[in-house]
Amino acid sequence: MAMLSSKAEPESGLELGISSAYCQLCNDLSVDRHMESVPLKEWIEGVTQSSCRFCRILVQSIQKLDPEFLTNIPEFHENMKIQVHPPPLALGRKVINISLIKNGGGRARMHFELFVEEGAVSGLPIIGSGQRISLIAGDEAMWAFLRECFYQCSNHHSICSGLQDREWFPDRLLHVTESVGGAGCTLRLVESHQHKPTSRYIALSHCWGPSVPLCTTTSNTNHHLQGITYGQLPRTFQDCVTVARNLGIKYIWIDSLCIIQNNRSDWARHAGIMDKIYENAVFTVTAVSSPNSLTPFLGSDAPSERNKFQPHSIDISSFTGNASTVMARIYEPHLLSGFLHGPLESRAWAWQERHLSVRTIDFTEQEVHWKCAAMDTCECTGVKNMKNMRTSEIPASKTTRAWHEIVESYSKRQLTYWTDRLPALSGMASRFHANTESQYLAGVWLSDFPRCLAWYRSELSDCPVGKPCMWRSIDNGVPSWSWASIASKVWHLWTMDLDDLENKFLGASEQEIPDEVPIRNCVELVAHNCEPLNPENTYGEVKLGSFLELRGRTINAIMESNIHGCGLVRKPCLKPQLVVPDCHIIGKDNLKLKTSNIFHKQRGNPGLRRALPGDRLKGPQSQRSIGTVTCLLLFTSEKNKKTCPCILILSEVQSRAFTMCNMKPAYQRVGIAAGNLNYNGPLYSGRRDWECWEGWEDLGVWEDWEEWFSDAEVKTVRLV
Repeated sequence: MAMLSSKAEPESGLELGISSAYCQLCNDLSVDRHMESVPLKEWIEGVTQSSCRFCRILVQSIQKLDPEFLTNIPEFHENMKIQVHPPPLALGRKVINISLIKNGGGRARMHFELFVEEGAVSGLPIIGSGQRISLIAGDEAMWAFLRECFYQCSNHHSICSGLQDREWFPDRLLHVTESVGGAGCTLRLVESHQHKPTSRYIALSHCWGPSVPLCTTTSNTNHHLQGITYGQLPRTFQDCVTVARNLGIKYIWIDSLCIIQNNRSDWARHAGIMDKIYENAVFTVTAVSSPNSLTPFLGSDAPSERNKFQPHSIDISSFTGNASTVMARIYEPHLLSGFLHGPLESRAWAWQERHLSVRTIDFTEQEVHWKCAAMDTCECTGVKNMKNMRTSEIPASKTTRAWHEIVESYSKRQLTYWTDRLPALSGMASRFHANTESQYLAGVWLSDFPRCLAWYRSELSDCPVGKPCMWRSIDNGVPSWSWASIASKVWHLWTMDLDDLENKFLGASEQEIPDEVPIRNCVELVAHNCEPLNPENTYGEVKLGSFLELRGRTINAIMESNIHGCGLVRKPCLKPQLVVPDCHIIGKDNLKLKTSNIFHKQRGNPGLRRALPGDRLKGPQSQRSIGTVTCLLLFTSEKNKKTCPCILILSEVQSRAFTMCNMKPAYQRVGIAAGNLNYNGPLYSGRRDWECWEGWEDLGVWEDWEEWFSDAEVKTVRLV
């Protein structure tokens, strides 16, 4: 077999479709030019013997990072091809992908980046600038990086300081004295109104974990006011103290120690001012890598992947004349300054703590990140390469879409106690209220009516194989018309026109794209009652009995659904239509015990309700729940002379309390339905052949909605 040439000659028998100006083995390591794939064996033979300088850089890098790649080819790789190309998400980094391709499909075999350290020059465009990542979190190089970030922000970022009130302090803080780790190192809980802090404070965002960390309670408050030794602190707290001392901070706010945990009023009051607590902290330390308070984020015993990203030197002096040391290191998206992954990033309370903070220092398994309102960077990027282009993940806009995006991002996070579903977002709600001045009703805004009711449960899976199961409803006291009443991630219907989104990618200006999809409201809000459970937190838990009364066009239908998220409604002589159940929906026939104090009745037919955590169910898991529901026409939208509806699916719920008190019948939301105008919404057309829909007939997507509502009754329904 003839060896593949590094430069494509006109007489070459191998047509790779690459200009003769470029090496067909390495594509000159271009980050913006496509390279045709090359048979793997031929590529290895060619690249290891090539005189091309870029091939030599490539071979050196592979030999340092994954030496077996060039010498030990697994049997199942023998018929593969190889391609050298830039990754899709490098965001300006000088990153190289090596992908193996078979039968038209490819997978990345290796990602690595080439860089010289700050101040050095490589003379080659494929080599960027970067910094080494400390091998151990907490060594002097890491502290030097953070001190420089802190200095730059404190002295040059007026936008950051302008977002804070330097004179505002939480009710309680921890005052740190003595040296870190020394025998006399202590903390003392101080009350700000009696002991005014002499300098600013930092806050900690952390995972509590399954065991409760060191807490302040009514029984030990006086003891904590006298002092807490460093050794009493769990490791995450100790590391936060270390951060404070290394960056010259004397005061710390930690939720478990600065809130009296068994005082409900004190807890609710602090939950209501989380926006102020985190916004006015000089920075927030986020223990991203620690799954609980016992796990450190500093030191050799902290969870770490830092060793994986240590660089290796590459010698380029022989073919560039440049003596600068070039580094090659494994690259992953985790090294992007805006990419965070770790136990903390799945927690709901931590979501608002991050987004309320003006500055954060994020300790991940890979490296430490610095973020502020003006810039963001990380250890591997360095201070001089800070990106002066950071925008907030939460839109500053006052439109309802901004709140929808907040809910969609927050709702995927997990909670230990689902009663915290609203309190854990109350700080963000408080900040949002300052802009909207609208009334807040259990997670939705009155100014957003009726769009605020048009949320739907996220798809259970993106895989056509398998039958994932829905969660049951969460018994957290939140009314069923609120997204906060279910445990799933939620989306909002029709927040964007997908045609407009495509036009945006094709170059349409923001002014040409509507901020919202236009709708025509079909319901009247007759009355509402939704009071906070604790007056100390207007945006937290709500009292039982909260309701909305809506008046609009209604029809009765039979709903069928199962635990795998499939749902439909039927009406005689009409094609069944798609419904998205909010959660696992059940009827009386699904229950083993008929002792529930909530039962269902709708015009003499059995009704449905959301399954609760304590329900004991019978029958096969995939059994359909069938019952009578009420369909309420919420709003419509028109596009290209076609009108489609958004419909709430409700089930009448009667309880002994309703009967005894002669109260109006109440309805529980059990699902939602909508037509298709190429707006964002539930995915069905491409999924009807998936395994989860096996055994279900082909459904309509409300093309015939006017025929369905031709005999509609206008009535008032009370949603609870």
